[in-house]
Amino acid sequence: MGNPSERDIVQLVAEKFESKGYLTIEELSVGYGRADIVAFRLEEKNAQTRLDYHQFNPILNVMVLALYLNIPSNSLIGFDFIKRIFKYNLEKNISICRNISLRKAINWLSENNYLKLVDNQFIKVNSFHPLTNETLAIEVKIGDWQRGGRQAYRYRVFADRTYLAILAENKQRVKKGVFENKNIGIISVDYHNRAVVIDLQPRRIIPDPVQQALAVELLWNEWIKNYRRKKNASKYHIS
Repeated sequence: MGNPSERDIVQLVAEKFESKGYLTIEELSVGYGRADIVAFRLEEKNAQTRLDYHQFNPILNVMVLALYLNIPSNSLIGFDFIKRIFKYNLEKNISICRNISLRKAINWLSENNYLKLVDNQFIKVNSFHPLTNETLAIEVKIGDWQRGGRQAYRYRVFADRTYLAILAENKQRVKKGVFENKNIGIISVDYHNRAVVIDLQPRRIIPDPVQQALAVELLWNEWIKNYRRKKNASKYHIS
């Protein structure tokens, strides 16, 4: 058996996390690099609620997502109130794209069953319940731990925990103290023995709420595409 490629390692690590009940997606980009693996546990009740409300299309526009997250739940609100939220998000200038108008944002949310018009006011349909209670991001490297660590650190903007996965025979090169200080986990991979071990468990952090929500929406997008392949598109149910 020859030396494994990074792709081989990615597949093994993904398989190990899936065996522990995680769903995984490879090569996920939220605008801060492309994570080799993102792992999460689906909150089935919340996912089923979204399906029941026919919220099949994920909110992939960051400006629309930021708007929706800031709309209060269980209250009728007018257009002017939503306009103030939209303006506030623009003025924050926190890497939120500006490629959509307020009217288009409201129309999209209404057409996709996230907002409902009632007596010339709007109400949020199905308060934004998280689809996962934890999001993990993993960067895989054969031996370049410094580059891998820098990439894993960037994923902290959207992930609760981030890790570098590296071949076990190269883990002695890794300066563990650097990773402890930056709160990045280390996973060693013994490819030939099919062993994946967490050598350093990072503390859970609180990432940027909009960027984390975007990552989860991207996960939902991939999950729903796979779901549609398996189920009749007119009859969704999580078994």
